[in-house]
Amino acid sequence: VVDDLVIVAGVIVSWGDLATPAHRFMAFDKRTGDFVWISSTRLRPPDTIYSAPVLATIAGQKLLIAGASDGWLYALQPRTGKIVWEYQLSRRGLNVSPTVDGDVVYMGHSEENPTGTKVGAVVAVNGAGKGNVTQSGEIWKELEVADGKSSILKVDDLLFCPDDSGKLFVLNAKDGSQVGRKISLGTINFASPVYADGKIY
Repeated sequence: VVDDLVIVAGVIVSWGDLATPAHRFMAFDKRTGDFVWISSTRLRPPDTIYSAPVLATIAGQKLLIAGASDGWLYALQPRTGKIVWEYQLSRRGLNVSPTVDGDVVYMGHSEENPTGTKVGAVVAVNGAGKGNVTQSGEIWKELEVADGKSSILKVDDLLFCPDDSGKLFVLNAKDGSQVGRKISLGTINFASPVYADGKIY
């Protein structure tokens, strides 16, 4: 819910210009249910996904930031649906929610990367960019951290990144370098970590 709008998203097939499947964001008036806008990502995405969008104000602009079924990270204007910037992170869908701190957006995945043969990555993106920021907006990227189900937790200058195999990677938020050894938590991670009272739950 953003101001007077309810925004929902998913892989949608409709008719006319919307007949081809795409991950689409739709806004409705929260009082009346009237349709306000729809915004489409790339056509024929390979997956459906479970990434919940986050709201952030970056460079004075309110943004709805979300991972999509086509493997791209998007920032949209929540009032209009206009895509402000996009970043290609994966060949398949993105399931975790972005983590935003200031102007920096952190995101992970556990699928194939757009290039090379390594699987999984955590990335830091400059959220103040415009257009395709895959090259220009990337601050750093750490490959082979398969953070595809649990969202990243940032505490001070550290990123806590649970990977799909039950391990916890700790990365330096400034450059993506690994801090210490990965920690074994079990066999798989689904829930996103929460920080409170100096502890991570």
